[in-house]
Amino acid sequence: MSSPRQASVNLTYIPKGAATAITAPTLAQYMESFEYVDAASGESDTVSAKFSNINMQWLNTWLPTIGDKMEAQIVTESWSSEGDYNVFDCGKFCVDDLKYSGPNLTCTLGGVSVPESQDFHCTARSYTWQMVTLQEMATAIGAQYFMPVYYDAPDVYIESIEQDSQTDSEFLTKVCEDYGLAVKIYFGKIVIYDLDTYEAKPAVATYDIQDFQSWDAQSTLTGTYTGATITYTNETDNSEIQLAIGTPGRLLNVNTEAANEADALLKACAMVNDENRNAVTMTATIKANLSVVAGSCIEIVGAFDLNGKYFVDKATHNIDGSSAYTMNLELHKVQEKITAQAPDPMALFAAALVALLGGGA
Repeated sequence: MSSPRQASVNLTYIPKGAATAITAPTLAQYMESFEYVDAASGESDTVSAKFSNINMQWLNTWLPTIGDKMEAQIVTESWSSEGDYNVFDCGKFCVDDLKYSGPNLTCTLGGVSVPESQDFHCTARSYTWQMVTLQEMATAIGAQYFMPVYYDAPDVYIESIEQDSQTDSEFLTKVCEDYGLAVKIYFGKIVIYDLDTYEAKPAVATYDIQDFQSWDAQSTLTGTYTGATITYTNETDNSEIQLAIGTPGRLLNVNTEAANEADALLKACAMVNDENRNAVTMTATIKANLSVVAGSCIEIVGAFDLNGKYFVDKATHNIDGSSAYTMNLELHKVQEKITAQAPDPMALFAAALVALLGGGA
């Protein structure tokens, strides 16, 4: 006899300061629905779990407080094929939202993927970073919060950059975005990766447009560019230097701070490619597929001009009490990249370091 397709959630709840956690088997009988939002970059992953509170347990012995912790896993059985068993780790979350409602008596807990210390997101700092790579900067920031860094991107060399009354979270995110890198928090780690490289990876799944339970697509010329003109200030003599990348057509005008030509071109390419990610966007609802995660790509066919490879910007997992499990995807179509040849940034960085140490000409 075939096994029914099933999806469930293993949720462990750790009250702040408690010696023991409330484990998945105990919570499962009360859970009515679960949502996990997996974002590729620029925002924290979140979870939301709705529980029956018919016996008022969540207002009594299980009374939650802001700052409690949750760990979540999604478990599927016989989902893709008979007898398969898969566990998907959503991560660790800090409770940041509580809701109670009646007369049906429910409790909804919201959690956000953040480090143990709230300072990463809340405390503004000022600091001048000099002669570091972006990876070294991220590692130094992460060490303050006991957060290791997973770095999967080319080296980025920074001569000098000012962190001016910014939280470490917003500062690091902005620097990464300036260089075309994505950053997110997952399982207590800072994850940094190169968007262009991940967009170039093979699709993890192919969908005919008819496979989607629902979908919407938008195509726009506004905000898409064939290249850019770049103006930056030469730090040696304060003169303005103009450069160009791409091909004639619709050009983005970029005015940026940069240490040198290589730095200016790198930032301009990142800015143009980021703008062009808005050219074709789509939202779609699918039967859950655990191989489709934020930061991966899928191939879409059967949709004529909309056919192509799409990057998953966000995947929202939804499970209800009947084991119905769907995913809502936010996608953008992968576009041809704007690139530029420039002097080796490592060589320029090394020369600047020599000059700083007094060995320059």
